[in-house]
Amino acid sequence: MRPTKLVLSFVLLTLLQTIGTAQQFEYKAVESSQLWFDGTSTLHDFTCHAEALEANVTFSPALLDGGPGEIEKGHVIIPVKKIKHENDGLTQNMYKTLEPEKWPEILFDLNKIEITDSTNTFKTVQANIQGSLTLKGETREISVPISVSGLENADTLQVKGNYPLSLSNFDIKRPTFFLGTLKVGEKIDIFFDLKFIRTNQYIELTKQ
Repeated sequence: MRPTKLVLSFVLLTLLQTIGTAQQFEYKAVESSQLWFDGTSTLHDFTCHAEALEANVTFSPALLDGGPGEIEKGHVIIPVKKIKHENDGLTQNMYKTLEPEKWPEILFDLNKIEITDSTNTFKTVQANIQGSLTLKGETREISVPISVSGLENADTLQVKGNYPLSLSNFDIKRPTFFLGTLKVGEKIDIFFDLKFIRTNQYIELTKQ
């Protein structure tokens, strides 16, 4: 290869690497993000809401246009004491099962994302995320289908999905209440609708 071509190839490779790096942006979840748990019992169904959570992700917006890129990393932290049911008694019974004094947080660490459909309109892609879910001291690898939508020129991301959690998979015994007359079902459905904005804009938002 001629020296000129070699130099040009090196410059082009460096430029592509620089562009790829520049395409990565860090996002942080805002307070309007929602996460809740739907469950069943022998008496009635129930829903518990997470009143607070922390989540961030490093994301390549080019994915929303069908271009190359990936979610580089991300995590979600849910304080157990911030999970509430409208009935305070049921909330306290839930805490007896989850023992927040020993395990104060539910954690999810993102390991991988696979885009399954990037042909949707409105800058939305379908994907499967894989990561480590830690609940009550037990960690399991899980896969969750999600949709990721870019809003306001990808300054904002909306991530939606749900995951059916099996209590026995985390060695959690199905709780019983009221002298055994109420027994919680084996499956708990976790739903989330998270809104992320770029970190620099999040900082500006919190200053207001």
